[in-house]
Amino acid sequence: ASVPRWSDGELLQHEKAAVGFYLSGHPFDPYRSELATLVRRSLSEIKAQQEPVLLAGIVYSVRVQQTRRGRMSIVTLDDGSAKIEVVVFNEIWENHRHLVKGDQLLFVQGRASEDQFSGGMRVTADQLFDLAKIRDEYARELRLSFNGQADAARLAQMIKPHMPGSCPVRIAYRNRDALCEMEIGSAKISEALLASLTQWLSAENVQVRY
Repeated sequence: ASVPRWSDGELLQHEKAAVGFYLSGHPFDPYRSELATLVRRSLSEIKAQQEPVLLAGIVYSVRVQQTRRGRMSIVTLDDGSAKIEVVVFNEIWENHRHLVKGDQLLFVQGRASEDQFSGGMRVTADQLFDLAKIRDEYARELRLSFNGQADAARLAQMIKPHMPGSCPVRIAYRNRDALCEMEIGSAKISEALLASLTQWLSAENVQVRY
């Protein structure tokens, strides 16, 4: 019997399970371009500072420790540039543990300090977010570019089930003679919507901007 081919994400998960690391790529790569203007530092660039910092990475591992302050979880994030440990104390963990999934994207707002034991960096989490929450709170527009392939009926069929939402949708239409831009309302940005738009228009013509 034929077996369905693994998706890129499934392949990377199996690679990590087999050899301990991602081999043929990195699961953060599909998000790197979208998040470049929002998450301004890669994990390798995190420095100790008093001000909160927003960082993102793939959940590489999770472990739980008992301390004098109570139970805490240590989430290791990996964005392909480095791995960093994030300390999540029990109250935040209990409220947000459903967001922490192995080999999945996670955002952390927290404070970075030097780990006296390892000499590396460690972040204490103030808040945890998933991508849906980040898009709802920070995305300022979904920009769709058309170069002569405009089909208003098809676009409406795709967009309307996701309206209204918090992210303005802007259309940029270009042909040989003119360029026109217009806003057509606001939508809730979901993976399903982005996947259908990308399949139709190609990835470079579908941009979530922050």
